[in-house]
Amino acid sequence: MDNGRLQKQTFGKVRTTIRAMEDFEKFLAGPEKVRQAREEGIHIMERTGSLECQIRDDGQLHCLKTRRIMSVFDDQGRFAPRNDEADEHLYEADVIFESVDQMADISVPGEELLERLEWNRGRLPVDVSGRTTEAGLWSAGDMVHGPDVVHAVADGHRVAQSIHVVLMKKRTTQ
Repeated sequence: MDNGRLQKQTFGKVRTTIRAMEDFEKFLAGPEKVRQAREEGIHIMERTGSLECQIRDDGQLHCLKTRRIMSVFDDQGRFAPRNDEADEHLYEADVIFESVDQMADISVPGEELLERLEWNRGRLPVDVSGRTTEAGLWSAGDMVHGPDVVHAVADGHRVAQSIHVVLMKKRTTQ
């Protein structure tokens, strides 16, 4: 949860939001981690599902479209999120990190971005740092290797380091 602290030191403010499908009673992060995140100025949205990233005409990221989640599982306990169609929001963003477990959800980036990406048999080819063919987009885990926790964890570390390097370079050029 040092992200908020690093942003505050670097930019003088914290603009990080964490979105989770679960409500706080079923939240996967423990209460201590949630408390620490809030102390760092990180906003946490419960019961919120991503719909798509919206791209401006110049090709830059504009915002993330979300809907409130009514339920995550169906009556048989299967993963089947149900959204509140009337509770749709747009969140402006410079960067979006979407972490999805269990299986790859390729609907989140939106059709326009998906069409611009190179694909190889349903997987996203990436370079050694996890960068895709689309500038500013990294991928890891299931999207790259299929369901394999060892690769997912290793990829997560490698991609996080690569993103950190890029953000630090941006900071020094601003």
